[in-house]
Amino acid sequence: MNAASGPPHTGHPPARRLRAERPPTGRSVLAFLAVWVGGAAVLATAGWFAAVAALHGAPSQTPTLLAVALAYASIPAAALVVYRTTGVREQLAVRAPGRRALWPALGAWWAVLAGAVVVQLGVGASTGSLFEPSLAVVRSATDMARFAHSTTVDWVLIVVRALLLAAIGEELVFRGLLYGWLARYLPMRGVVVVTSVLFTAEHGYYPVLLPMAMLFGLATGWLRSWSGSVVPGMAVHVLTDALLFVIALTATAHGVPA
Repeated sequence: MNAASGPPHTGHPPARRLRAERPPTGRSVLAFLAVWVGGAAVLATAGWFAAVAALHGAPSQTPTLLAVALAYASIPAAALVVYRTTGVREQLAVRAPGRRALWPALGAWWAVLAGAVVVQLGVGASTGSLFEPSLAVVRSATDMARFAHSTTVDWVLIVVRALLLAAIGEELVFRGLLYGWLARYLPMRGVVVVTSVLFTAEHGYYPVLLPMAMLFGLATGWLRSWSGSVVPGMAVHVLTDALLFVIALTATAHGVPA
């Protein structure tokens, strides 16, 4: 890592490196959350009604998909409003990590996948249906149930949200904003654990996702601590979502029920 791509690796513990940066303050965190939630509510509602009007009230999943995409898009927008470009880089750690972060990022990704496969196959073996728990994860983590009825616009919204907006938004919130703020008060291991638990809770609407979400949170939290950047975590997030998306497409093509 060089000076142009982020803070130099000085051999100091991650906590010292992070505190040499500018972690977000509690006031700025509240401002971000207010702008994000308010902006998401306005944009998602306006987008939903606009889509319904454009479709003349015809039954469609497009309004919901558009509203969700706009809610995710409001996260980086809120970050820019509150922190500006410099603050996003310095306080939310959206900075190039350097080429030396490539292999740890790939290693973390493989660790998450391996751990998730072991857990899901173990659950499947114990229930007598080896692959059903893994398929349940794919169904819950993707828009697989919407594939059969998706229009071209729907596909664009699904792909953009699933492969880009979700990764950027969630990593900004959990490994950028909350990670940096909590690092003011907790040691790095505590920050990684707490942000992982919060990230897992955010995926609690589908309990089947909880083990994978926890593994993912721990891996990307470690990447954030090691690299001083949220970018490796974003890359791992995109790869994970892309893999789940491809599996869902393949399963659908082979007639697996959604």
